[in-house]
Amino acid sequence: MSTLILLVIYLLTTAGAILLLLFVKRRMPVPVWHLVFPIGALAAPAYARGVGEKIGGA
Repeated sequence: MSTLILLVIYLLTTAGAILLLLFVKRRMPVPVWHLVFPIGALAAPAYARGVGEKIGGA
């Protein structure tokens, strides 16, 4: 259960930072292509869960 809470916190923090940088401040201190890394980190657990369900795991 604590791992799920950490994933939710990471999701909310990352989404909030992306929204703040793209829509509120409208300027990025780093290139936009750097957003690939946190978005990929958010997609990895979702992909792993989908693969685990197909295999018959969790």
